Amino acid sequence: MTLWLALTAQMLTTSEPTQPPATAPAVPATEPARPPTEPPTPQATEPVGPPPRAPFEFTAQISAGGGALFAPGQPVSGVFALGWRADMLFLRNSPRAFGLGPALAVRVDHFRDVVPSLGLSVLLPVTEAFPVVLTGAFAMRYDGTSWAPGGSARAWFGMRSHNYHSVYALCFGLWAEARVMAQPQSTVDFVAGIDLDLQTLAIPFIALYVELFRRTPAH
Repeated sequence: MTLWLALTAQMLTTSEPTQPPATAPAVPATEPARPPTEPPTPQATEPVGPPPRAPFEFTAQISAGGGALFAPGQPVSGVFALGWRADMLFLRNSPRAFGLGPALAVRVDHFRDVVPSLGLSVLLPVTEAFPVVLTGAFAMRYDGTSWAPGGSARAWFGMRSHNYHSVYALCFGLWAEARVMAQPQSTVDFVAGIDLDLQTLAIPFIALYVELFRRTPAH
């Protein structure tokens, strides 16, 4: 009897449903800590301003003038002169700076005598826009048959700009020139006139070319 009761108690114990063990609630995985954001590093910017320019200043003009010619044993005669002139001045880093550099010119007297010259010009900044330019040059005169050496001295006064962005400077002014020529006939002449900037004179022709050939048709 006692054995039967023990077996019955054992069967009742094993027949009871077992509950699964309690599990702990899942803990969400924590994200790794992010480093603090740093402000973007400012990039170096290039300085804003005009591009570096060449260390010289260039001008070109056409000239017209008249004066008097003196020759030994002959009466004084008049002179009509046309010419082209250009100079390249160094040391001009501001409108009030001095300038020094070579000058090249070609003068034609009476549409007959051709006189090229090469010399040195000095710019004296009287004001920022109105300097004085002095030029001494060696010249050669060709009268159609022979060449004769000589020299000239020229003084110019007028408006001359200073270009901070390019090498070309506009100029308009008055000039006076004294010239001595040697053999075959020694002569001395004094001529005065006006210089007109070559680039300014070319603007109407450039505008006409753009109007006739380069203009984009309107749509």
